[in-house]
Amino acid sequence: MILATGNRRPHKNWPSLIRALPKIDPAERPRVIVTGSHGDDPLIKVVAETGMQDWVTLRSWVDADEMRELYSTATALAMPSFADGFSLPALEAMMAGLPVMISDIPVYREVVGDVALFIDPNDLGSIANAMRIAATDSERMQDLAQRGYTRAERFSWERTAKGTIESFERALTEGKSRR
Repeated sequence: MILATGNRRPHKNWPSLIRALPKIDPAERPRVIVTGSHGDDPLIKVVAETGMQDWVTLRSWVDADEMRELYSTATALAMPSFADGFSLPALEAMMAGLPVMISDIPVYREVVGDVALFIDPNDLGSIANAMRIAATDSERMQDLAQRGYTRAERFSWERTAKGTIESFERALTEGKSRR
């Protein structure tokens, strides 16, 4: 099962994730769960248009316990975004031992390094291939999960706080020296 989580804003590119599913042979096609909708989910129409009702489950926001359960049962977290900020969902997934299939955009490379299945968010074939790999290549996914966990250990709130303080101290020191 492929997990996708987040709001339904256009830059998240969830319709392409769903439109890529019919490109995968049913014998290899994973189920997809997309969480994070509020009210009327705009993806209902895309699921119906593609005929993927038996393959896609659309969910609203889920609580932390359910998210942990989804992380533990999924084979990959999908993030086909066109653009984004720092990727906490990818980092959380890697900390949970869940590999990510993610758009090959600079902000995501900063977070996941080379420890992901990278996709072209504009190419349904690229998205479909990554989902097929996630569903069928357990050895590769296990390797990504292990390497992803190691990569995620580089990030911590403590390290972020220390870096922020150091940055502020440099700015203050440089500001005083310019006076």
